[in-house]
Amino acid sequence: MERNLPIQLVETRGVQDIFHKEGGGGDRLPKWYSEGNIRQNAQTMRVTLTEVGNIFAERTRKQVEGLPVIVKATLHEDATAKSYRGNARSVFTTRRKRNIIGATDPRELIIKIDNSTDLNTISRNVQENNLNKLSKDKRIGIASITGLSLFSTQVEDGIENECVKVKLIDYLDHRLNEWSRELFLTQCQKLGIDIKTTSFSNESRLYYINSLTDENRIALSTMDSVLSVRKMPYFEITTSPEPFNTDIEVKRPNIDDTYPEIGILDSGVANIPHLTEWINEEQNTANLDNEDIRKGHGTAVASILNYGDELLGIEATRCAPAKITSFIVNTVPTVMKISEFEMIEHIKSAIENNPHIKVWNLSQGSDIEISDTCFSDFAIEIDALQKKHNVLICKSSGNTSVYNKTKICQGADSIMSLVVGSVTHRNDGANDAPLHKRSFFSRFGPGPNYLIKPDLVHYGGNEIQGVHTLSEFGYQSNCLKGTSFSTPRITSLAANLAYRLNRNFDPTLIKALLIHNAHYPGIDNTDSNSLLQELGHGVPQDIDTILYNDPNEFTMIWQPTFDTDDYQIQDIPFPQSMIDEQGHFYGEITVTVVSDPVLKGTEGSEYCQSEVEVLLQTYDGIQYVPLNAVGNAGRIRNSERLINPQNVLVKTIYGKKSFKSNVRSERTLTESGLKYQPIKKYHVNLEQATPTSKDNYLTQNKRWCLKMRAMYRDATISEKEIDGVHETAKATVIITIRDPKERNIAYNECMASLALHNFPHSNVMVRQHIEVNNQ
Repeated sequence: MERNLPIQLVETRGVQDIFHKEGGGGDRLPKWYSEGNIRQNAQTMRVTLTEVGNIFAERTRKQVEGLPVIVKATLHEDATAKSYRGNARSVFTTRRKRNIIGATDPRELIIKIDNSTDLNTISRNVQENNLNKLSKDKRIGIASITGLSLFSTQVEDGIENECVKVKLIDYLDHRLNEWSRELFLTQCQKLGIDIKTTSFSNESRLYYINSLTDENRIALSTMDSVLSVRKMPYFEITTSPEPFNTDIEVKRPNIDDTYPEIGILDSGVANIPHLTEWINEEQNTANLDNEDIRKGHGTAVASILNYGDELLGIEATRCAPAKITSFIVNTVPTVMKISEFEMIEHIKSAIENNPHIKVWNLSQGSDIEISDTCFSDFAIEIDALQKKHNVLICKSSGNTSVYNKTKICQGADSIMSLVVGSVTHRNDGANDAPLHKRSFFSRFGPGPNYLIKPDLVHYGGNEIQGVHTLSEFGYQSNCLKGTSFSTPRITSLAANLAYRLNRNFDPTLIKALLIHNAHYPGIDNTDSNSLLQELGHGVPQDIDTILYNDPNEFTMIWQPTFDTDDYQIQDIPFPQSMIDEQGHFYGEITVTVVSDPVLKGTEGSEYCQSEVEVLLQTYDGIQYVPLNAVGNAGRIRNSERLINPQNVLVKTIYGKKSFKSNVRSERTLTESGLKYQPIKKYHVNLEQATPTSKDNYLTQNKRWCLKMRAMYRDATISEKEIDGVHETAKATVIITIRDPKERNIAYNECMASLALHNFPHSNVMVRQHIEVNNQ
C-alpha cells in the first residue's frame, strides 16, 4: 500500500493540558527503619567522624591547611530510591552546603567535610543523646546509612608501567576545585611524576601519565584529591581487504543540488572515483605524518555511507549519498596507538571547528569493556560535546573475538550517542549464524545501570561472509566484518532524516524516528530482555517508511519541555471506528520516548538524572474537585481528575505477570521497568488484552488521555534547592496507532479528531527525494 500520508507534529493546547506537579508518597516508614538500626548506624558513624576529627586536629597542631576530608557512606540495599536520598542528605547538610558530592555505585555516596565546624554540625546529628530529638527525615537518613568510612582512592590492579588516567574529585565548588588542582600538580612536580593535562570539559578533572611506576602508584593513592587511577583505553581500527574489481556505478552530485552532510571521525578517505566528488575536504586532525596514515578503514566506512544499499544488494536504507568531511583521528595500531585522551581531543577539535556538521560517524572502539555500575570517562565526554554543540554521534558498539562473553566497549555507554551493533545479512554455511541474528563479533548490553545499549543494529557481517565495501585502491572488498560497518548505515539514515525534515536539527527527534521505526526482522516483535541486550531496538526501516504513513496508521509527534509542570492531555486521537464485534477498542499501538536528559558525571550509576514517564490512558470521564476545600488532600493541585484511568502500555492488562507497584524496589524499576532510561519503547496489541481488562478499560465509551511527566534524582533536586541551578529535561514522544484489520480508517479519523478537539498540528515537512547522477 502506498505510503504518502504525512506524519503529524502535534502541540499541546496551553493551560488546558498542563498538570501541576503534586506531592506523592505517604507517611509509611520503610521496613529497615527501627530504633535499633538508628542507634547502631549512629554508633558506626561516630567512629568514622572521630577519625575525621583527628585529621582536623592534626592539621591544627601542625598549623597547615588541607582540603576537605572525604568519607564514603554505604546505604541500606533497599534505601537507594530518590525518596530516601534526601533523608541521607539531611544528615550531612551544613549551612546549605552540598556535601554529598557524588556516588560510586547506587549504594555508595561520596561526602566532603570542609572543616571542624561542619564536622561538629554533622556529629551532633549522630550523638546518642540527640537521636530522639532529631526530625523524622534525619532519623530515616541515619537508618538508611549502614556504613561510613574514610574514602580511599580507587586504584586499578596491574597498571604498573602502563599509561594511566588520573581523575580528581569534583568538590562541586570552583574554589576548592582550583585549589585541589594546584596542590595536585605541585605534589606531582615534587615527586617527579610526569603528569599530562587535557583539554576535556571543565567537569572531567582528568589527567594522564604515560608510564606509571610502582612508586608513583603508591604516591597517587595517598593524595587527598585523587578519586581514581585506571588504565588508559586505546582505540583500534583494523581492515583486511580481499579486493576484486567493482562494477557499481559511480554516483556524482548535481552541481545545483544540496545533500546531507556527515563528518567521519576515522583514518581518512582515499581519493577513489566513487568518493572523490562527495568529499568536501579532509582534515588531518591527529597531525599524523603522511607515512603513518592508513585510509583503508575510513574508505570502507565512507563507501557504506554512500553506497550501502548497492554494496549490500538490497534496498535496506534507500538513503541518498551525503557530502562527507573526513577527519583523520586514528591509524592502524601497528603504526601507532591512539589513546582515549588523544581521541577525545581530536573529536572535540573536529566538532568545535565544524559547527555546520550535525551528524558524525565514529566507527571505533576502545579495548576495554564497560562497567556495570559506572559510566566511562569517554562516554561522559562525548555526551558533553553532543549536548554543547547540538550534534549526534553514531558510535559503534565494539567488536569481540569471544562470542557471548564481551559487553559493549567503553564509549558505547554514551547516553547521547546512537550506539550501533551488528546483525547478520546472509547465511552461507554451517559456520554462519542464522540470518538477522546478532553477529558473532558484535558486543552486547546492557550498559551501566541496565541502560539499553546498543540502541540499534544493522548489517555488519557474519562468521564467514563479510560485507562488501570499497577499498582505498578503488576495488571492492567482501571480507570486512564489524560494527564499524553496520554503524555507517545508521549514520546515513540519521543524516538523511535530518536533511529531509528540513528544520532545525533536533537529535532527540532523529533518534526517536529511527528507534520508533525499528524492528527485529524475522523475529516476533517482543520486548524480551535478551533481544534488547543483543539487538537494542532492532533494525530501522528505510527512510521513506519512516517519514510517511499509509491509510491504516497514524503517527503523532509530541515534543514536551518540562519546566515546573507536567501534562495531562485529554481526548487525544484514537479511531472511534476501531471497535471489534464485542464493542472493545482494538489496534496496535507503538510509543517511543527519547529524552534529552539531565546528566551528571559525578553521580556514578545515577549519571542519568532525569526520568520522563509517558502514560497512554483510557478513562471514563472527568471529576472536578475543588482545590483547598475542607477534606481534600493538601497535595492536590489539579481540579480535573480522570475517572477510572488505566495505562494501556503496562503488561498487567495483557495477562503478563508483573510485580505490584507498591513493592517494586528502585533497582527492580531501573532494571525491568525502564525507569531513568533516556530511551523507551512500548508496543502493545489491544486484542491481546485479557477479557477482564477489555471489559474494564477498552469499551467503546472510553476516552483517551496522554500523560507526560518528568522526575529528577536527588542530586539535581539539591543542586536546584541549594545552588539555584535549574536543569530540566525535554523529550520527543512518538505515538503510532495501526489498524491490523486494514480498513483504511485510522489516518483520516485521527486527523478529524485532532481538528475536533482543537489540537494545533502540522504536517512534518519533508524534502523530496535527492537527485544524483549515475555514471
